Order: sequence, then structure tokens, then C-alpha cells
Amino acid sequence: MIVATLLACWLTTTTWAQPVATPKRTIGDLEIYPDFKNRNLFYYAPGNLTLAQEQNGKPRFQLLEMRYTGTSATGNQGEKRFANVVQFTVQMEEASRESLQQARQQLGGTRIDLRPLPIRDVEAFVVAPVGGQQEKSGYRRIGKDGSFQAESDKGSSGRSSYWTERTFTLKLENHEAQLLWDQVQQDQLALSLGYAFYADLLPARTGDVEVKHNGDVSEAFEKTVTPLLTTDTLPTSSVVRADAFAIRINTKQWPDVLKKIDLNEGVPPAYAALEVRCFDFTEDLRPDLAIKAIDIVATGVGGQQVTLPAQKFLSSEPDLWARQIRFPYAVKLSAPYKYRIVEYTREGTKQVSEWITAPSWSTHLDITTPAATNAFARRAVDLEVPLQDFEAQGISRADVIVRYTFRKKPTATLVTFQTGDELPLKQAIFKYDRDQPVACAIRWTFSDGKTLTGNNPVVGADDYLYFDIPKE
Repeated sequence: MIVATLLACWLTTTTWAQPVATPKRTIGDLEIYPDFKNRNLFYYAPGNLTLAQEQNGKPRFQLLEMRYTGTSATGNQGEKRFANVVQFTVQMEEASRESLQQARQQLGGTRIDLRPLPIRDVEAFVVAPVGGQQEKSGYRRIGKDGSFQAESDKGSSGRSSYWTERTFTLKLENHEAQLLWDQVQQDQLALSLGYAFYADLLPARTGDVEVKHNGDVSEAFEKTVTPLLTTDTLPTSSVVRADAFAIRINTKQWPDVLKKIDLNEGVPPAYAALEVRCFDFTEDLRPDLAIKAIDIVATGVGGQQVTLPAQKFLSSEPDLWARQIRFPYAVKLSAPYKYRIVEYTREGTKQVSEWITAPSWSTHLDITTPAATNAFARRAVDLEVPLQDFEAQGISRADVIVRYTFRKKPTATLVTFQTGDELPLKQAIFKYDRDQPVACAIRWTFSDGKTLTGNNPVVGADDYLYFDIPKE
């Protein structure tokens, strides 16, 4: 029942979509991308981000310093340590109903389906001023690997709208945090957040291969090429929105945005004890998965077992790859925690790992599938032809089919060389079943319409193939 409920939820929020990079259109204040197959389906890019505020104008921002004495569980027995965190909430600018209606009308009217562009990832970084105002190069990046979290339903995108509110968390080294506390002495805190939204975009909408019969080999090639004109090609992760905004905090007016607490080997419920990361969906490592969840059990300050409800990562939300773990009761850092991973596949199966005891609380927990155990792999094969001889040999184009299996289904990627191309070397990039071979076939088309088709052996470990022009 649990599996069915989870997968039903996933199916209602996930639909097949393949936006195309060109032709991109700007209608009003919206950037619009077409769909690869459906000419009545379009996508609009996300809006700009700003710092969220409470109704009274207070910024939803916190600079937190947590002091604790190291233990064996944190890997620093007896040491005085500090955990420094910058955390704030951002809001996304929403597309107005008027803007969406205007775009639909210009795209074709009531038959047009206009949706949010599916976002693969959101990268962000924070910069802070260094030194006095007279210093010329007075900014530097602070922290690394900051992440966004959805603290409520407002943090999830749907079929008809983007998320509107997410929390950004960034851990700082002691010297980086000191830069901010030095600013506090002046009753001001100044930062900037730079960000970029990434989406998977196809480079073009359709192919234009025209196959002419030339024996059995050519007919087999035609059967392989024809489906490629209407099926998926490998999309490229592209920046679809990039900007930055300033964060200015009057710490004299809002002193409670600054906090220093002593953990005393226990983390209160209000604060995150751990960050869990999973890049299976962000990096498209597990196309067989719909949901990946983690169960965590820790020890409460009173010695009781504290169990956290399952934390889920969804294939429908690949840009949410981190979870800030807050337990319902205070937990002890002096005792290790344990966890297990639960995977739900698109076919409806469930796999539960054994319980694993984590040796330390000191670092984030990454539950991304290890490459060595992943059934799928990403591969880039370099393909080269003697492009400089095309004109002399009377060749107008060469079509290379790279054949492989993906999720146990025969699949292929088409790469085309044409007279007038600048480079004789191109790449075929794809995901495939890593235990299966990859092979190629090539079809040469001459200016007079004649064709020659040939097969090549399996692609070697060097991921490179050179195709010489055959002699007639």
C-alpha cells in the first residue's frame, strides 16, 4: 500500500517532457521554449529570486554559530569546535496570470499548454565584502556546497506553477564566519547571492535524415534511423536563468537574526543535526528510480531512541538534492546514528538496505548510488571523419548511428556530418547499460544521391572511432 501510494503521487506530478533550446521566444517578461514532439506544448523559464521577509519587514535570515566540545562521535574528541551556518529564505518571482494568458494567445490560443520549464538543478553561491570600503577588490566567495531545501509545499513545483519559497543553507569555515561577525560590529550585514537555474534542453526539434535504399544493409540502417526522427536525443544541461541579488541586514534593528548557542553534545529540535544529500536524480544517475528515501534513528539526550520520519528524494524534483535533518526531539552528538535506504523503482518494486551505523556526525551524509554499483553509465564517444575530403570525393553528408541498450531496450543516437561543418570530430553522449557493448554504423550520402552503408565493430575502451571514406 505504501509503495502504491508513493508511486501514485510520483506519477501525478511527473509527465514526459523534453523542451528544446531553439527557437526560444520572449513574450512580455516570459522566456518560452517549445517541446520536442508536441507543437502545442511550451515551457516558460523560472523567475528571479529575492530575499523573503516577514510581514513586518524582518528578513528571513539567520547567522548561526554553534559551539560544542568534540567527541568520538564527531571525530574530534576533546576539541572546542564551532559550526557556522548562514541560512535564509528566498522567494521566486511568480509569473502573473496576465503574462501567461498573453503568452498563450501569441502562441496559438486555447489549444496551447504552457507549463513551467522542468528544472534539473539550481546552483548558488554567496559572496561577502572583505576589508574596508576603500579596498578595490573587496569581495570574496564564502562557504561551499550550499543547498536549497523545501520546508513546505511552497518549495515544490507543479504542473502549472513553480515553487515560490525555499530555504538556502550554507556552512562556513571559522574564518569565513568571522568576516560576517566583523560586519555585525557595524550593525550591518552585507552579502550577495548569485544563482543559476539549469534545465535539460535538446539542441533541435527534428532530424532531416533521408534514407534511400541500397541493399539489405541500407534497409537495416533505415529502420534504425527513422525512429530517431521522432524519439529522444540526449539533452544538454543549460543555464536558463542566472542573476544575483544583494542581502542587506540591519542587525541593530533585527538582532535576533544572529544566534550563538552551546550544543553541549545535544542538538535541539529547532536546529539541523545533519545534512543528507542524494544526486541520483540531479545527475540522472538512476533513471530506473522514482523515489529514494532514508530512515534515520538517533539517540535522544535522555537515552531514548529517536526515529525520524522517512526523508524522500523524488525523481520529479531533481533540483532538491539536500535535506536538513531536524529530529522531533533533542539528540546526542556523543552517540552515533544509524540509517537505512529505501528505493522505489518506476516499475513499483521496493528495495530496503540493511541498517548502517554512521561513524560520525561531523560531515554530511551522501546516499548517492556509487558508480561501481550503478547499472547505468554515461558515455561520450568521439567520432571523426575526413571532412576535408568530402567535397573532392563528392560526399554531401555522413550519418553515424551509435547503437546501445538502455534499461534493456535497444536505443541509438544519431550524429550527422555535412559538407560545410567546421570540425571533423563530434561526440555522441548517451546513457547506456554499462554491461552491454556499444557499436556503430555509418551511411555515406554522395551528391548524386548514391549511398554506401557500412558497419563498424564494437566501440573500444578509448571511446574513439575514425571512419574513412569507402572506395566504391
